[in-house]
Amino acid sequence: MLKVPAGESALNEILPIKGDRMPRQFPLPLPPDVRPDVPLRMWGRDSESVLEVVSGSTIVRSLVHEGSAGTLTVSLNPRTAVCSLAGPIVAAPAGMACARRAALRMLGLESDPAPFELSFQDSPDIARLIRGREGLRIPQTPTVFEALVWAIVGQQVNLAFAYRLRRTLIELAGAPVDGTMRTHPTPAAVAALEHEDLTSRQFSRSKAAYLIDTSRKIANGELDVESFPARPPDEVYNALLATRGIGEWTANYVMMRGCNFDDCVPAGDMGLSSGLQHFFALDHRPRAGETMELMKRFAPHRSLATFHLWMWKGDAA
Repeated sequence: MLKVPAGESALNEILPIKGDRMPRQFPLPLPPDVRPDVPLRMWGRDSESVLEVVSGSTIVRSLVHEGSAGTLTVSLNPRTAVCSLAGPIVAAPAGMACARRAALRMLGLESDPAPFELSFQDSPDIARLIRGREGLRIPQTPTVFEALVWAIVGQQVNLAFAYRLRRTLIELAGAPVDGTMRTHPTPAAVAALEHEDLTSRQFSRSKAAYLIDTSRKIANGELDVESFPARPPDEVYNALLATRGIGEWTANYVMMRGCNFDDCVPAGDMGLSSGLQHFFALDHRPRAGETMELMKRFAPHRSLATFHLWMWKGDAA
């Protein structure tokens, strides 16, 4: 089990505040098998992002908590992630606890890959999926809402265009930080937009409606997505499917990347079907039904198997 400082009181002992905006640091010990290249790659995929920037072994990410914004810097060393929080968020109630949780999630440290790896060590066929990637964890988005936004933005478009739409939304509804970065929009900020704000910026009418209407449900308390990780997966799945514009792929993606659930399959995902084709040497890309059949052998660890198959293909959504 990963041992990290717990609670706001423990964080206060690491580096006392000397001013409301004085940077504060806290270390996160890294498990021996952790793969820092994975979060560095994932959070550095969009070279034009104004939300996060990766340079070398350091991730700089904007955060917002209860109306206060700032930047979280995570520098990865062989045994430790040195985290530093700067900006008004430092003085916000529970601001440091928010940063600590964000860092844990972004590095995938809230999960343990050992049960998955041990389950298949005696299966040579499946073991080759894991070989060379032991310790692989799924980086989580800092909030469930962020995973939901990305999933809706990414519906039925290629990755490059999804990045462009994500940047557009962030620049339109995110809060400025340090003059160059912006925070991820809150549900309230997206809820305040009109559909035309997005359709005039290359969003389809349906995508704009799904984003804004879902954000309004969240902002008015009708849909509490941030409680999802603590709720039963079946309950979360049904709540997502009951939301207009969210189908099985979107629901499973949010449950995997935003809720850290272990046994999700985003069937219909092109990266997953391509990974399955390559891994099983198929002469075709499996459709959703065949994908579900092929993925049965990985239960109850299908989320991590999906991520390995993305990496097998060379993709990570």
